[in-house]
Amino acid sequence: MKKCHFCAEEIQDEAIKCRFCGEMLDNITQEIPVSKDLTPEANALIAQIKSPKDNSGDTGKVLASCIYLFLAVFVGFIIYVGSSPKSENSTSTSEEQANTIPSDPISIANDLATQLAAEKAKVVVKDDYTWRWDGDYDYIRGNVKNNSSHTVSYWKVSAHYLNRAREIIDTGYTNALETLPPGATKRFEIMHSRLKDAKTVTAAIEEVQFSD
Repeated sequence: MKKCHFCAEEIQDEAIKCRFCGEMLDNITQEIPVSKDLTPEANALIAQIKSPKDNSGDTGKVLASCIYLFLAVFVGFIIYVGSSPKSENSTSTSEEQANTIPSDPISIANDLATQLAAEKAKVVVKDDYTWRWDGDYDYIRGNVKNNSSHTVSYWKVSAHYLNRAREIIDTGYTNALETLPPGATKRFEIMHSRLKDAKTVTAAIEEVQFSD
């Protein structure tokens, strides 16, 4: 006679299955100690835990649980990263990218127009112009100076005749389709019929066109 490793009941030596607990005995490869202080049911439970019988079903459940847990942790991490505040470097990069984005077309056009007007304002009539008369005509002679960084292809000078009250009583013009490179100077002359009421004359650039 021998004792069942699972329930501690006495069974035949040749038995391969316990007639008391129903456990198979042919797969047992090591002795599982049985405590005399425990009930047969407790010993049977301990034997089931320690026995090397097939646990493939439980293993599959454990594996599935591990996979579900991993997926839950991974999804949680992605959500956390997406909602967390960006670092200072990321913020700086975003600001730099925003600064490189061009303004709207209207703003660009206004900026270009402002820059062009500033350049045209650098084409001037020098202060050394003169006003002389000869018979029925008077002559205003002077120099146009190109202080801009562009080449002038056309320029127009206007001369305003003012009376004693500093009111404009007439205007004379001259223009030229002459190339005027940056830094260059050109002579001009305005001839006008003599005005007896004219007391002073002012000459200035009225129009400028660049070739570049």
